[in-house]
Amino acid sequence: MASNIGWRRTLLCIVQTFQITLGLAILKLFEVDDSRGLCPSGWHVPSDADWADLEQFLGMNPVLINNWDERGDEGMLLKSTSSDYPSWNGNDPSGFNAVPAGFRDGGGWYFATGQCDSFAGGTSTQMWSSSINSDPQLPTIYPIYRGLETSNDWIIRGIQEKMFGFSVRCLKD
Repeated sequence: MASNIGWRRTLLCIVQTFQITLGLAILKLFEVDDSRGLCPSGWHVPSDADWADLEQFLGMNPVLINNWDERGDEGMLLKSTSSDYPSWNGNDPSGFNAVPAGFRDGGGWYFATGQCDSFAGGTSTQMWSSSINSDPQLPTIYPIYRGLETSNDWIIRGIQEKMFGFSVRCLKD
């Protein structure tokens, strides 16, 4: 992972209170794109197409897969359950076990973590893909991410500036 002292200083709240115990990190896309490799050998950061394959496997209507924003109701199948730690409101038959990690915005503020903000518990998670948007109707310089929320069962497909800090899942090759 890329060394970035400023980033690490702004991560203190999450690292010390929540994320380090789970082995998770909230990363800017600059770190995801680091040529030294974020994922272990034999693994990779999933592309938008990899995410689409997972969504289709979970039963998402193929017509919705390449749409933007909130799609389908398969998010519940990815979220951890009430018996997991940290718990969430999913039923997770997939074993994906997403947790409500929240995110860091481009200005350094944390949201939806349940640890460093006003929310009582984590309320969302956003996960980078390795893909940059190619839809000419949206800015084509932004990377694509997937998001899950406590209050909804959809899976969000969106784009965001690279300065945002989102979670990353590694996928086995």
